[in-house]
Amino acid sequence: MNAVLERIVDADVAPLAVRGLVHCYEGSNVLTGVDLTLEPGSVLGLIGRNGAGKSTLIRAMLGLLKPLSGEARVFGEPALKLDDNAKARIAYVPQQPEALAWLTAQQMLDYVGRFYPRWDNA
Repeated sequence: MNAVLERIVDADVAPLAVRGLVHCYEGSNVLTGVDLTLEPGSVLGLIGRNGAGKSTLIRAMLGLLKPLSGEARVFGEPALKLDDNAKARIAYVPQQPEALAWLTAQQMLDYVGRFYPRWDNA
């Protein structure tokens, strides 16, 4: 017997959900009402020319940028208020580190590590 399971993605529990994201830089619209819901287990690739808004969208989805309007949620939580458990489940590697180029690799790891919970094996 073949069965098809129809999935209905609930935006409150989806790994990633974006509703109405809007952002601009110096009067130039970059994101204009972006809506997106990522199903559990799926993979998302962003493709576009330079300046299309890919990095801005990623930063807004991870709570690293406050959009002018709209909301991004990660594992059901507002991206701008992620708790330590949600942060421990995600990773972000920017193409170029922003504003920390003067740090050594060890200093960068020490600095960034403070944003994430410590897991002790005690």
